[in-house]
Amino acid sequence: FKEHGVLSGRSVNALSCIFKIMNQPYQVKVVPWKRAQSDVQTGNAHGFFTAMPITEVEQYAIRSSPLALEKWYWYFKDKNLFKNRNYRNSIEVGAIRGRKQNTWLEDQFHPIILKVDKPKQLFELIKIDRINTFMEDQRSYYEYASTLDFDTKQLYSKFEKYMPLGVYFSNTFISNNRDFLKSFNTNISICVPDAIRLNIQ
Repeated sequence: FKEHGVLSGRSVNALSCIFKIMNQPYQVKVVPWKRAQSDVQTGNAHGFFTAMPITEVEQYAIRSSPLALEKWYWYFKDKNLFKNRNYRNSIEVGAIRGRKQNTWLEDQFHPIILKVDKPKQLFELIKIDRINTFMEDQRSYYEYASTLDFDTKQLYSKFEKYMPLGVYFSNTFISNNRDFLKSFNTNISICVPDAIRLNIQ
């Protein structure tokens, strides 16, 4: 996100810290998620972040150690929704277009009923029963709810998984800078206080 016109956020701040220690000049350009991947594949960028493991990307890029660890939960109104062993047949899922959860859900064959562009829309849809659940990182969920003045007691939650997020660097860049990734990963432990706990790949 941008704060006073400057790109900010946990991963952005970690990246800045790491590159400062490495004395490595860099630029960050905000582009759509698919374009970020395409730019790395075609050599127009050296890396993209912050990314979960993506099988098809492994063909042309290598992922760093985790910069962040997200806790993914299902959020829903009906407390019995996930008690049925065949819950996949009864969930009507909403997802934010292009987000990591959207990608993961599609890979796991969950039927995504509605795709939206903003978190606010997910909260609105679940309130009026257009969807009955959505998946979100726990920290982001509470941040969104606070911004929208949404009472989190209205929804139940069910933990799904931990998701480690790192930076994908192109194979070409890494092969031309053989000490880079080792140095980058080493400095994560300095710039990310809980980096040891994050290394759960």
